[in-house]
Amino acid sequence: MVGKRFGIFGTVAAVACLTASAFGQVHITEFMYDGPSREFVEITNRGPAPVDFTGWTLDDGDNNPAATSVSISAFGMVGPNESVIVTQAPDAATFRAAWGLPITVKVITYTTGMFQRNDTILVLDAAAATVTQLAYGDQTFAGTPRTNEDSAWPCGEAVGLPAVNSAGLTSWRLSTVADGQGSITSTNADIGSPGSYTYFACFCGDNAIVGNEQCDGTEVANCPSGICNPDCTCQAAPVPTVSEWGLLVLTLIGLTAGTVMFNRMKAVRA
Repeated sequence: MVGKRFGIFGTVAAVACLTASAFGQVHITEFMYDGPSREFVEITNRGPAPVDFTGWTLDDGDNNPAATSVSISAFGMVGPNESVIVTQAPDAATFRAAWGLPITVKVITYTTGMFQRNDTILVLDAAAATVTQLAYGDQTFAGTPRTNEDSAWPCGEAVGLPAVNSAGLTSWRLSTVADGQGSITSTNADIGSPGSYTYFACFCGDNAIVGNEQCDGTEVANCPSGICNPDCTCQAAPVPTVSEWGLLVLTLIGLTAGTVMFNRMKAVRA
Protein backbone atom coordinates (compact mmCIF):
# COMPACT_ATOMS: atom_id res chain seq x y z
CA MET A 1 0.00 0.00 0.00
CA VAL A 2 2.88 2.35 0.81
CA GLY A 3 4.35 1.72 -2.63
CA LYS A 4 1.03 2.43 -4.29
CA ARG A 5 0.63 5.68 -2.37
CA PHE A 6 4.12 6.77 -3.39
CA GLY A 7 3.36 5.93 -7.02
CA ILE A 8 0.18 7.99 -7.03
CA PHE A 9 1.98 10.88 -5.33
CA GLY A 10 4.78 10.71 -7.89
CA THR A 11 2.29 10.75 -10.76
CA VAL A 12 0.46 13.76 -9.33
CA ALA A 13 3.75 15.58 -8.79
CA ALA A 14 4.83 14.87 -12.36
CA VAL A 15 1.54 16.17 -13.75
CA ALA A 16 1.78 19.28 -11.57
CA CYS A 17 5.32 19.91 -12.79
CA LEU A 18 4.29 19.50 -16.42
CA THR A 19 1.34 21.85 -15.95
CA ALA A 20 3.58 24.49 -14.37
CA SER A 21 6.03 24.21 -17.26
CA ALA A 22 3.25 24.69 -19.81
CA PHE A 23 1.83 27.57 -17.77
CA GLY A 24 5.10 29.46 -18.14
CA GLN A 25 5.02 29.06 -21.92
CA VAL A 26 1.86 31.11 -22.59
CA HIS A 27 2.88 34.26 -24.45
CA ILE A 28 1.66 37.14 -26.62
CA THR A 29 2.77 36.42 -30.18
CA GLU A 30 0.99 39.09 -32.26
CA PHE A 31 -0.99 42.27 -31.72
CA MET A 32 -2.56 45.23 -33.52
CA TYR A 33 -3.82 48.18 -31.50
CA ASP A 34 -6.00 49.69 -34.25
CA GLY A 35 -7.20 49.16 -37.81
CA PRO A 36 -10.27 48.57 -39.99
CA SER A 37 -10.54 44.99 -38.66
CA ARG A 38 -10.19 46.35 -35.11
CA GLU A 39 -7.57 45.69 -32.47
CA PHE A 40 -6.59 42.13 -31.59
CA VAL A 41 -4.17 40.15 -29.44
CA GLU A 42 -2.90 36.67 -30.28
CA ILE A 43 -1.93 34.44 -27.34
CA THR A 44 -0.01 31.20 -27.95
CA ASN A 45 0.69 28.22 -25.73
CA ARG A 46 4.28 27.33 -26.63
CA GLY A 47 4.56 24.69 -23.93
CA PRO A 48 4.44 20.88 -24.16
CA ALA A 49 1.05 20.44 -22.46
CA PRO A 50 -2.46 21.98 -22.59
CA VAL A 51 -3.15 24.98 -20.37
CA ASP A 52 -6.52 25.71 -18.78
CA PHE A 53 -7.55 29.34 -19.32
CA THR A 54 -10.58 29.07 -17.04
CA GLY A 55 -10.87 32.25 -14.97
CA TRP A 56 -8.22 34.12 -16.99
CA THR A 57 -8.56 37.71 -18.25
CA LEU A 58 -6.99 40.08 -20.76
CA ASP A 59 -6.29 43.63 -19.59
CA ASP A 60 -4.41 46.75 -20.63
CA GLY A 61 -1.99 48.85 -18.61
CA ASP A 62 -4.47 51.06 -16.80
CA ASN A 63 -3.88 49.31 -13.45
CA ASN A 64 -7.63 48.88 -13.06
CA PRO A 65 -8.51 45.34 -14.14
CA ALA A 66 -12.16 45.66 -13.11
CA ALA A 67 -12.73 48.58 -15.49
CA THR A 68 -11.55 47.17 -18.81
CA SER A 69 -10.59 43.52 -18.39
CA VAL A 70 -12.04 40.95 -20.79
CA SER A 71 -12.71 37.40 -19.65
CA ILE A 72 -10.89 34.81 -21.76
CA SER A 73 -12.16 31.93 -19.64
CA ALA A 74 -14.17 30.58 -22.58
CA PHE A 75 -10.95 29.46 -24.31
CA GLY A 76 -10.88 26.59 -21.83
CA MET A 77 -8.04 24.18 -22.54
CA VAL A 78 -5.52 25.60 -25.01
CA GLY A 79 -3.31 22.95 -26.55
CA PRO A 80 0.45 23.00 -27.26
CA ASN A 81 1.31 25.44 -30.08
CA GLU A 82 -2.32 26.57 -30.24
CA SER A 83 -2.96 30.29 -30.78
CA VAL A 84 -6.14 32.01 -29.62
CA ILE A 85 -7.45 35.48 -30.46
CA VAL A 86 -9.02 38.25 -28.36
CA THR A 87 -10.40 41.10 -30.46
CA GLN A 88 -12.62 44.15 -30.60
CA ALA A 89 -15.00 42.87 -33.27
CA PRO A 90 -18.79 42.50 -33.55
CA ASP A 91 -18.51 38.72 -33.22
CA ALA A 92 -16.11 35.84 -33.80
CA ALA A 93 -17.60 34.95 -37.18
CA THR A 94 -16.97 38.47 -38.51
CA PHE A 95 -13.33 38.38 -37.39
CA ARG A 96 -12.74 34.93 -38.86
CA ALA A 97 -14.30 35.97 -42.16
CA ALA A 98 -12.09 39.08 -42.38
CA TRP A 99 -8.93 37.00 -41.93
CA GLY A 100 -10.01 33.77 -43.61
CA LEU A 101 -9.73 31.73 -40.41
CA PRO A 102 -11.31 28.30 -39.89
CA ILE A 103 -13.88 27.70 -37.16
CA THR A 104 -11.23 25.78 -35.20
CA VAL A 105 -9.41 29.03 -34.30
CA LYS A 106 -10.81 30.17 -30.96
CA VAL A 107 -11.87 33.83 -30.92
CA ILE A 108 -13.26 35.92 -28.05
CA THR A 109 -14.62 39.39 -28.83
CA TYR A 110 -15.35 42.57 -26.90
CA THR A 111 -17.02 45.81 -27.96
CA THR A 112 -15.14 48.61 -26.20
CA GLY A 113 -11.60 49.39 -27.36
CA MET A 114 -8.90 48.62 -24.79
CA PHE A 115 -5.54 49.38 -26.34
CA GLN A 116 -3.91 52.67 -27.30
CA ARG A 117 -0.91 53.59 -29.46
CA ASN A 118 1.32 53.19 -26.39
CA ASP A 119 0.06 50.64 -23.89
CA THR A 120 0.67 47.35 -22.10
CA ILE A 121 -1.07 44.05 -22.82
CA LEU A 122 -1.58 41.85 -19.78
CA VAL A 123 -2.74 38.23 -19.53
CA LEU A 124 -3.87 37.39 -15.99
CA ASP A 125 -4.68 34.02 -14.46
CA ALA A 126 -7.62 33.15 -12.22
CA ALA A 127 -5.80 34.60 -9.21
CA ALA A 128 -5.16 37.88 -11.11
CA ALA A 129 -1.44 37.09 -11.30
CA THR A 130 0.34 38.19 -14.50
CA VAL A 131 1.02 35.22 -16.78
CA THR A 132 2.62 37.28 -19.55
CA GLN A 133 2.74 40.92 -20.58
CA LEU A 134 3.94 43.15 -23.39
CA ALA A 135 4.64 46.87 -23.21
CA TYR A 136 4.61 48.48 -26.66
CA GLY A 137 4.39 51.83 -28.46
CA ASP A 138 6.50 53.51 -31.13
CA GLN A 139 6.40 56.73 -29.10
CA THR A 140 7.50 55.00 -25.90
CA PHE A 141 10.05 52.71 -27.58
CA ALA A 142 11.47 54.69 -30.49
CA GLY A 143 12.04 52.71 -33.65
CA THR A 144 9.64 49.87 -32.80
CA PRO A 145 6.61 49.07 -35.01
CA ARG A 146 3.44 51.12 -34.88
CA THR A 147 0.64 48.58 -35.24
CA ASN A 148 -1.97 50.78 -36.86
CA GLU A 149 -3.63 48.70 -39.64
CA ASP A 150 -0.71 46.22 -39.65
CA SER A 151 0.05 43.84 -36.81
CA ALA A 152 3.47 43.03 -35.34
CA TRP A 153 5.04 39.73 -34.23
CA PRO A 154 8.27 38.75 -32.43
CA CYS A 155 11.25 36.76 -33.61
CA GLY A 156 11.81 33.67 -31.49
CA GLU A 157 14.23 34.97 -28.86
CA ALA A 158 11.86 37.85 -28.03
CA VAL A 159 8.79 35.68 -27.33
CA GLY A 160 7.72 36.19 -23.72
CA LEU A 161 9.91 39.24 -23.03
CA PRO A 162 8.03 42.11 -21.31
CA ALA A 163 8.53 44.88 -23.91
CA VAL A 164 8.81 45.20 -27.68
CA ASN A 165 12.40 46.45 -27.39
CA SER A 166 13.61 43.90 -24.81
CA ALA A 167 15.79 42.09 -27.35
CA GLY A 168 16.76 45.07 -29.48
CA LEU A 169 14.84 47.01 -32.10
CA THR A 170 14.77 44.01 -34.42
CA SER A 171 12.88 41.77 -32.00
CA TRP A 172 9.35 42.74 -33.14
CA ARG A 173 8.58 43.33 -36.82
CA LEU A 174 5.64 44.81 -38.68
CA SER A 175 3.65 42.24 -40.66
CA THR A 176 4.07 42.22 -44.44
CA VAL A 177 2.30 40.02 -46.96
CA ALA A 178 3.85 36.52 -47.22
CA ASP A 179 6.39 37.17 -44.46
CA GLY A 180 7.73 34.52 -42.09
CA GLN A 181 4.30 34.19 -40.48
CA GLY A 182 2.49 33.90 -43.80
CA SER A 183 0.76 37.22 -43.24
CA ILE A 184 -2.14 38.17 -45.51
CA THR A 185 -4.26 41.21 -46.27
CA SER A 186 -7.65 41.01 -44.58
CA THR A 187 -10.88 41.92 -46.34
CA ASN A 188 -10.57 45.26 -44.54
CA ALA A 189 -7.03 45.89 -45.89
CA ASP A 190 -5.17 45.17 -42.63
CA ILE A 191 -2.05 42.98 -42.77
CA GLY A 192 -1.39 40.23 -40.24
CA SER A 193 -1.46 36.52 -39.44
CA PRO A 194 -3.80 36.00 -36.48
CA GLY A 195 -4.45 32.39 -35.52
CA SER A 196 -0.96 30.86 -35.63
CA TYR A 197 2.67 31.59 -34.74
CA THR A 198 5.84 30.25 -36.37
CA TYR A 199 9.16 30.41 -34.50
CA PHE A 200 11.94 32.27 -36.34
CA ALA A 201 15.43 33.02 -35.06
CA CYS A 202 16.32 36.68 -34.77
CA PHE A 203 18.21 38.37 -37.60
CA CYS A 204 21.83 37.26 -37.86
CA GLY A 205 24.59 38.34 -40.16
CA ASP A 206 25.82 41.92 -39.96
CA ASN A 207 26.08 42.53 -36.19
CA ALA A 208 24.13 45.77 -36.64
CA ILE A 209 20.75 46.65 -35.17
CA VAL A 210 18.57 48.80 -37.41
CA GLY A 211 15.09 50.04 -36.50
CA ASN A 212 12.33 47.74 -37.83
CA GLU A 213 14.87 45.43 -39.48
CA GLN A 214 13.21 42.16 -40.45
CA CYS A 215 13.76 39.30 -38.03
CA ASP A 216 12.75 36.46 -40.30
CA GLY A 217 15.90 34.39 -39.98
CA THR A 218 16.67 34.47 -43.72
CA GLU A 219 20.24 35.66 -43.17
CA VAL A 220 21.31 33.19 -40.51
CA ALA A 221 23.56 31.61 -43.16
CA ASN A 222 25.67 34.79 -43.11
CA CYS A 223 26.48 34.24 -39.46
CA PRO A 224 29.56 31.94 -39.02
CA SER A 225 28.26 30.43 -35.77
CA GLY A 226 24.64 30.25 -36.92
CA ILE A 227 23.61 31.45 -33.46
CA CYS A 228 21.81 34.72 -32.67
CA ASN A 229 22.19 36.74 -29.49
CA PRO A 230 19.05 38.03 -27.73
CA ASP A 231 19.68 41.47 -29.27
CA CYS A 232 19.59 39.92 -32.77
CA THR A 233 23.34 40.23 -33.33
CA CYS A 234 25.44 37.29 -34.45
CA GLN A 235 27.53 35.27 -31.99
CA ALA A 236 31.16 34.85 -32.92
CA ALA A 237 32.21 31.47 -34.27
CA PRO A 238 33.53 29.38 -31.35
CA VAL A 239 37.32 29.01 -31.10
CA PRO A 240 38.44 25.36 -30.74
CA THR A 241 39.69 24.50 -27.26
CA VAL A 242 43.07 22.87 -26.55
CA SER A 243 41.36 19.51 -26.04
CA GLU A 244 39.49 19.86 -29.32
CA TRP A 245 42.74 20.64 -31.17
CA GLY A 246 44.37 17.64 -29.45
CA LEU A 247 41.51 15.36 -30.51
CA LEU A 248 41.86 16.62 -34.08
CA VAL A 249 45.62 15.94 -34.11
CA LEU A 250 45.14 12.44 -32.67
CA THR A 251 42.45 11.73 -35.25
CA LEU A 252 44.74 12.81 -38.09
CA ILE A 253 47.62 10.71 -36.70
CA GLY A 254 45.31 7.72 -36.44
CA LEU A 255 44.07 8.12 -39.99
CA THR A 256 47.63 8.48 -41.29
CA ALA A 257 48.87 5.41 -39.40
CA GLY A 258 45.91 3.38 -40.59
CA THR A 259 46.57 4.33 -44.21
CA VAL A 260 50.27 3.38 -43.92
CA MET A 261 49.48 0.01 -42.33
CA PHE A 262 46.80 -0.75 -44.91
CA ASN A 263 49.18 0.00 -47.78
CA ARG A 264 51.88 -2.21 -46.21
CA MET A 265 49.40 -5.09 -45.87
CA LYS A 266 48.47 -4.75 -49.53
CA ALA A 267 52.15 -4.77 -50.50
CA VAL A 268 52.87 -7.95 -48.49
CA ARG A 269 49.88 -9.78 -49.97
CA ALA A 270 50.94 -8.82 -53.48
